[in-house]
Amino acid sequence: MPFVRHRQEGTPAHEEPAEADLAAATFREGRDILARPEIRASLSTQPHSNSYFAAKGKTMADYYEFLLHNSPRGSVANLVGKLREIATEPMQ
Repeated sequence: MPFVRHRQEGTPAHEEPAEADLAAATFREGRDILARPEIRASLSTQPHSNSYFAAKGKTMADYYEFLLHNSPRGSVANLVGKLREIATEPMQ
């Protein structure tokens, strides 16, 4: 007999956001923040946090882009939180 996941009583199925939909929305928010020219320019002036990649010319913009595309869902949410902080800081 296959395992069947039952939703909570009183909650219509069409009102429950799927976990994948929430993760996709978080990813899109991070992508949109990184796409903002002022954020991208600011991060591009900072060297990569790893000295090996910094020596190769990589920047924090490259680092955040990599993390956004290659992190598990929970880490993406943390990353987007950090990008939100960067986006609200005054630009130098």
